[in-house]
Amino acid sequence: MRRRRRPRGPKKRHFVLRFFGIMLLLAVFSLTAFIAFDRKLRPVVRQYATSRVTYLATRIINDAITEELSERSSIYGELVSFEKNETGDIVALKTDMIKINNLKSRITARIAEKISQLDQSQISVPLGNIVASQLFSGRGPRIHVQLVPLGSATAEFISAFSNAGINQTRHQILIEVAASMSVVTAGTSASCTVQTQMSIAETVLIGRVPESYTYLEDATAEQIDKYNNYTDKYNIKP
Repeated sequence: MRRRRRPRGPKKRHFVLRFFGIMLLLAVFSLTAFIAFDRKLRPVVRQYATSRVTYLATRIINDAITEELSERSSIYGELVSFEKNETGDIVALKTDMIKINNLKSRITARIAEKISQLDQSQISVPLGNIVASQLFSGRGPRIHVQLVPLGSATAEFISAFSNAGINQTRHQILIEVAASMSVVTAGTSASCTVQTQMSIAETVLIGRVPESYTYLEDATAEQIDKYNNYTDKYNIKP
C-alpha cells in the first residue's frame, strides 16, 4: 500500500512568512542605522566643508588681487591726483572714480571667474570623527564626500591716512573684498563669507595733511560721504 503524503502547504507558508518577517526587520534595522549614521556624519562633513571653502575663498581673493595689480605699473598715480597752491603745498587729493570703479569691476570679475572655474573637490572624513570620542578622532577608514563650490564677491575701496613720521602722512588706498562661498554635497551644505583687506596703493605726503579729499566723476553722495570725510574717522588734523 502506498503511504499518503501529508500536504506541506501550511509549513511552506509559515516559512515564507517567517523569511519575509526577518527580511523586514533587517530592512528596518538597516534604515534606522543609516539614518543615525547620516545624522552623525552631516555635522562633521559640514565642518570639514566649511574649512575647505574658507581656504578656497581666501586663496581666490588674494590671487585675483595680486594678478590684477601685477599688470599695472603705478596704481597710485592712476587713481589719485594732487592739487597744489602757489607755494607748492598739496591742498587736495582727488581720485578718479571711473578708474576706481573699473579696477573694482576687474577684480570682482577675476574672482567670479576663478570661482566658476573651480572643479568639484573631494574631502575625506575619518570614520573615527563620527564617534563622539577623542580616542577615535582622526582614526579609521575615510569617507570620501564630493563638494560642489558656488559663490560671489563684492569689493569696496577705502582711503586711509596714518602718521608716517615727523610732518609726514601716509595715504593708502585699500580694497576690501567680501567673498561669499558655499559648497553643496549630498544631504548638506556649508557656507562662509571671507573678508580680506589689502593695500593696493600708497604714498607718503610731506608737509601738512591736505585740507580736502575729493572723488571725481561718478561718485554718489553715499560714496563721497564714505570716502571723503576721512578726518574724523582717522583723527587727522591738518
